[in-house]
Amino acid sequence: MKKLLSLIVCVLCVLLVACDTPIEKREPNLSELRDEVMTAQSEQMKISLMSGVRENPFVIDGVPGEKTPFTVVTITPTGFGETTVFSYAIYLGEEKMEGTFSKHPFKNTWSFEIPHKASGNVALTVTADGYAENFNLASVKTSDMIDATEALEIAEIRLKDRVKALTSDGKLNAEIYIRFLENPISSEGGYYWYVAFVPDKYEVYAVLIDPVTREIAAVRE
Repeated sequence: MKKLLSLIVCVLCVLLVACDTPIEKREPNLSELRDEVMTAQSEQMKISLMSGVRENPFVIDGVPGEKTPFTVVTITPTGFGETTVFSYAIYLGEEKMEGTFSKHPFKNTWSFEIPHKASGNVALTVTADGYAENFNLASVKTSDMIDATEALEIAEIRLKDRVKALTSDGKLNAEIYIRFLENPISSEGGYYWYVAFVPDKYEVYAVLIDPVTREIAAVRE
């Protein structure tokens, strides 16, 4: 009877492991999962939001750390001076947070970051001296795009030799970054999945994946 129970437990364990998604399997190595991008626009400014979870403190060194949720909102205004002070009120579900944007030292953008993850539609109010505007941010993802799990799967297949070389005793000796981001290779617009394996801060193996066609647009190996 004990042998039978042990066999059942073993089978169940195997089934549970087999049901893990690629991201669940690699969760101990995951240093960043930036899987949400939202946008909004008016005549006076463009707004972009990116959100997910990432290690804190955030250090690209090949060693994954404890992850916390984050959301970064960036505005690109038109017709405002560089010394303009912008304030915000952001609504994530029933939770409201307020504060002030920080100016980028070189670009004509202002941003803020909060330790919360955004999902669904997000409401944002931006104010400055003599200016106030409300925005409803919506995800740029569409139903024909792959998710982070499939992006990781594609990346692991393309970089299988590198992943194998970085693995010893069944353990991957690298941290993983998965980011859904704006087109980084041309001005044609659109979004891509970026998946990177980083064994140390000077060594990066990565792929850039078209979320609709699933084709690899660029690779670093």
